[in-house]
Amino acid sequence: HVTYVEVDAPPRTVIVAPPASPRDAVPLAEASSFDPIRARNALANVDLAKCRNEGAPSVHGHANVTYVPGGHISKVLIDKPAGLSLSAVTCIGRELGTARLDSFDGAEVTVGTSFFVP
Repeated sequence: HVTYVEVDAPPRTVIVAPPASPRDAVPLAEASSFDPIRARNALANVDLAKCRNEGAPSVHGHANVTYVPGGHISKVLIDKPAGLSLSAVTCIGRELGTARLDSFDGAEVTVGTSFFVP
């Protein structure tokens, strides 16, 4: 599941995404080291334009995103900018949460990423 959180804001509803399909899993024999460059590239390729329709302003921001060894995202923490609406935070978190990597060895890894809502 994916948890979306906005820092410096009152508590908000947690949105939980459905678990990844087993067919999306890469066999363990194919797992490799976590590649932060690929992780950030996957996040940079997420289109946040649809979030404008859900209340997000045209804005640059920052999020910390946690990848699990299966290659999907378990948590998105939007830490900048402050003051986004719940619908904007939910949309940005949901969309960033769609980024995927190949499976990797080891534990969860959190990366910081910049984002832009056009």
